[in-house]
Amino acid sequence: CGPGGAPAEPAAADDDADAEPAAGAVQPAAAAPAAEGSDGDGAPAFAVEALVEARFRGGDVFYPALVLVVRDGGKTFDLKYTDGDFEERVPIHLMRPLARRRRTPA
Repeated sequence: CGPGGAPAEPAAADDDADAEPAAGAVQPAAAAPAAEGSDGDGAPAFAVEALVEARFRGGDVFYPALVLVVRDGGKTFDLKYTDGDFEERVPIHLMRPLARRRRTPA
């Protein structure tokens, strides 16, 4: 993701990048109901496989993405952008629901 469709630089590798997440850190799709926002009941705002828009690396532009992993009780998410880029632990304040586009009749 990036301006002009230029590929982004690969993310810096963490020492635990290949390690499995700690138990309870990741919620499976069945345990993460889809919602437009959290209403204080502890449910994450976005579920696994939700379509969202996110500000890649905290930039100013939102890009479409798919939620792969819900972390930290729905505070951060691992995303796969439609251009193929991945980003881990994206804070929820950098995300919004994917804007639905209306189809015009042909």
